[in-house]
Amino acid sequence: MRTGSQLVKPKVALLTLKNSYVYGGVLSLVKTAYQFCENYFEPTVFCLGFDQEISTSLRRLKFSSSTRRTRYFDMNCIEVGARWAFWEPGHYAYTRPYWHELLNDYEYCFAISGTAIAGHPFLQLDKKYLLWLATPYDHDRFARVAAMKGVRKLIDSLAHKKMLGIERNVLESASFTLATSEYAKNAFHHLAARHRGAIARCGYPIKQNSFFVYKEKTFQGNVLLAVGRFSDPRKNITMLLTAFENIYTKMPDAVLYVVGDRPAEDVLRPFKNFSSFKHVHFTGRVSDQERNQLYEKASVLLITSHQEGLGIVGLEALSHGIPVVSTDCGGTRDFVHDDQTGYLVAVNDVQAMSDSVITVLSNQALYTKLSLNGQMLVRSEFSYSMVHAIMKEAFVQTYPELEQWFAFCDGGVDALEKVMRYEQRHNTL
Repeated sequence: MRTGSQLVKPKVALLTLKNSYVYGGVLSLVKTAYQFCENYFEPTVFCLGFDQEISTSLRRLKFSSSTRRTRYFDMNCIEVGARWAFWEPGHYAYTRPYWHELLNDYEYCFAISGTAIAGHPFLQLDKKYLLWLATPYDHDRFARVAAMKGVRKLIDSLAHKKMLGIERNVLESASFTLATSEYAKNAFHHLAARHRGAIARCGYPIKQNSFFVYKEKTFQGNVLLAVGRFSDPRKNITMLLTAFENIYTKMPDAVLYVVGDRPAEDVLRPFKNFSSFKHVHFTGRVSDQERNQLYEKASVLLITSHQEGLGIVGLEALSHGIPVVSTDCGGTRDFVHDDQTGYLVAVNDVQAMSDSVITVLSNQALYTKLSLNGQMLVRSEFSYSMVHAIMKEAFVQTYPELEQWFAFCDGGVDALEKVMRYEQRHNTL
């Protein structure tokens, strides 16, 4: 932490998995972790990438991979090209020399991803590390696996046992695991029975105005909103459109905005004869400003997923005073509370979801209660100060020497003197 007579920020490696998405839960976690680390470290994102320029490509008869430095959503980033994209157990094993070279000088290591697999390089290199994860490997993939066919399904089945072994080893070797939800925390406890570190729920921080005033939102119409990557079968577009058809028959002025990647046409074809389909607006990807405008317009947010590690869009909706009706798909239990902030229904229980939405939209007093309760819940349980405090504690438990460094960076009393005394002792040793 000291170079010559000057204090410098230590380096931290943030390890994740890069994909082609320009939004989504994992990217949101990485951005949040990077912003937190910038306060105390010099952060660099390291990620496995599948771009043909740096990865093995059978189509192009290219049988080598390489690394490259880049900027990833304004974050310093180094990509490592995958050696064989189709064989998941080898993603990190086959590129181990690259990880060894790149991560050799990094004492502080933080893996942030949907599942624990992204932490595999830290495990291979016998690093001390912490994790921030959303969901177990199997839970994350089961809807996509169910849609696989032929050779792809065969390869996945051959890799499955190895991947579960990697996940268990990464979880059990982590010094601290942050879980986005209580559901994820309990699942990680079950998967890593011999874990040596702590596992804690961390949640996700939602931006709030420092002069926050709870607003009594009134709906101007029956405007429903669904936000997600609906090209992913896990998001369950079938339930969403079927539920909306039921709602539309009772509320013919209802409209549904579907924000995010549009499902394939063959998936949508069965619903095009629904009377409600002409009132479904697929917006595609939108800017943050456009999404906020939709939140201001919307009356209810629908989450129809088979599984969610948390469901950040639900928290965003609650912060805008929008009640949430969601499937009981894991992480949403942390913020969708029946008759308080919205309603949970069983996955694929179309009737229960339809009835819940109609109930919310038919009772202004109930709507106001749900709206205000949702804003208060986000304010009290999903603030930046709370999430950052949990992350800081995770770092300190993993790397005890950082306690004094954090105190110095935060301007604690006598913090600089404590840092200097620590460094003197450390250098003597």
